[in-house]
Amino acid sequence: MAARITSPTQSVISCTFLHGQPPERLKERVSTWGLPGLDGYGAQRMGRGNAPFAFVAVLYGTEAAIDTWITRVAAIQAEIVSVIDDWNKPHAKLLVTRVEEPIKTPAISHLGAVRGEVQLSGVTHQA
Repeated sequence: MAARITSPTQSVISCTFLHGQPPERLKERVSTWGLPGLDGYGAQRMGRGNAPFAFVAVLYGTEAAIDTWITRVAAIQAEIVSVIDDWNKPHAKLLVTRVEEPIKTPAISHLGAVRGEVQLSGVTHQA
């Protein structure tokens, strides 16, 4: 099974490689605050959340294929996606909060003449 990203608007986006830091388990979130004139800090438990992730998606292909792929990957910012990484591990309910600027470089290999790379980051979404 190949590495891929599944999005509600872009369907399946195939990748040659998809690796990085998968989401951690959910942790208790705490919000702190201070007020002028009062000693100390206030704190409030906010519930479980903040499981960040970062993946690097790579595709080898023709220049036209890489341009189309980069456009599709850029369109998933602010979407909830599922990912199957290089280890064939599924990661679901990932809210993509940032799609970095793509990197497109020449690549001489059997996989194609151009290499496209995009970094995705975000947090685990809890419905």
